[in-house]
Amino acid sequence: AIGLFIIVLGHFDVFTYDEQGVQNQIATLSTGDCFGEMSLITGEPVSANVIAREPGSLLEIPKDNFQRLLSVVPPLGATLARILAQRLVRKICSNCKEEIVPSPEILSLYRGADLAPPERLFRGRGCLQCRGAGFRGRSAIGECLLIDEAVREAIHSRECSTPLVREAAKKQNFIPILVDGLETARAGETMVSEVLKVVVIE
Repeated sequence: AIGLFIIVLGHFDVFTYDEQGVQNQIATLSTGDCFGEMSLITGEPVSANVIAREPGSLLEIPKDNFQRLLSVVPPLGATLARILAQRLVRKICSNCKEEIVPSPEILSLYRGADLAPPERLFRGRGCLQCRGAGFRGRSAIGECLLIDEAVREAIHSRECSTPLVREAAKKQNFIPILVDGLETARAGETMVSEVLKVVVIE
């Protein structure tokens, strides 16, 4: 379904699937949170699965109804003027963090995102503090899109698509979530493999 879903009551887990079909949890939402917001922008179906932890309640606002709602309640547009997408990635354990040489595939990924390839990246070797996992805790990566006039025109055009909206977003120095994730890996907070579990590469 294409629309905005607001959680009235309950807790919901957000999952994606990688190329091997492995399920990865990328977020947990609760009362007051929403999902499906990007589908309002691109007109495409949501790219993740949302599963309730327990019986809950959702308020669904279909795209057509949402557009009518904006015309009736103009202040709502200002409230939702920024669309934020955020995902959680596992943090490398600081006690056993070690440098690694990036693979050719990872270097190519950075170049494809118009980023300078890193000379080094990091991983967690595994220790008693992280129970051999190499990770301790989680960190957020994200993107924030300002709904300015250029983006609004792209949304309302008949040819509305993700590339069209992305092109309009570039004019406001929009930083995609993939870029934020790759830079987070460069900084040694997580691994590129963790970023790819929660970010869909177009």
